[in-house]
Amino acid sequence: MEHTPIPWAVRDNKLEISSAHDPNGSTATCHLRVNAAFIVRAVNNHEKLLAALEGLDTEYTRLCVATMDYASNRPEIVQQARDAIEAAKGDA
Repeated sequence: MEHTPIPWAVRDNKLEISSAHDPNGSTATCHLRVNAAFIVRAVNNHEKLLAALEGLDTEYTRLCVATMDYASNRPEIVQQARDAIEAAKGDA
């Protein structure tokens, strides 16, 4: 069994997790344990994943400056990473 499809949403200040794709906001009881495991994994690894992504962004910038080679370094992926960093920090 997999967790409730993401993105998740809080509805009417209820203490429940529901898929934002579900117009009724219903969540099957059988998903609660799987959702809890997913939340724990996400929370427990959030800071580590964010730090790793920020480190990669810093290293990318350092290498581009050192080599003066920005064009061949797939800037769309770098922007996706930067957008993810911003979203993870709640700045999006």
